[in-house]
Amino acid sequence: MFSPSQRSRVAWLLCGLAFAGSAVTSGAVGAILSLDMLTDRSKQALVELYRKQYPAATVTCRSARLDGSAGQLGIACVIDGASARPLVWLAATRGGETVTLAPLSPAAMRSAASTGEAPAEEPGPRRVIFTTLSETERAQLLARAEEALSN
Repeated sequence: MFSPSQRSRVAWLLCGLAFAGSAVTSGAVGAILSLDMLTDRSKQALVELYRKQYPAATVTCRSARLDGSAGQLGIACVIDGASARPLVWLAATRGGETVTLAPLSPAAMRSAASTGEAPAEEPGPRRVIFTTLSETERAQLLARAEEALSN
């Protein structure tokens, strides 16, 4: 009925609608992260992650909103002297306040594995959760993120 790309969009839309409905009924509308807050918190978490791995390196991250999605960002990080290719991540919100980060590019997957950041169900003190995606989801979102970041 839906293509894989459409299923992914529908899933994110349903998650967003479910949260929006619960936020309205609970009065927690003010707790939803703005795009700027999502961007800042995501970049900060990734810079901290890579500084643990490469303490002397300069870490630079840039972001772009994924086309058709208000709550998803593609983030590309470059680590001076460590990686020639950008490490591409997906940032999204979960529950309105928590940032979920998932590695998309193969380089980001290897880097996440070597830092020891395991997927978690509960956010840490900075309200960030690291997670992984299925191979299919990752490939689809990587293409969308690379397109958004190239514009």
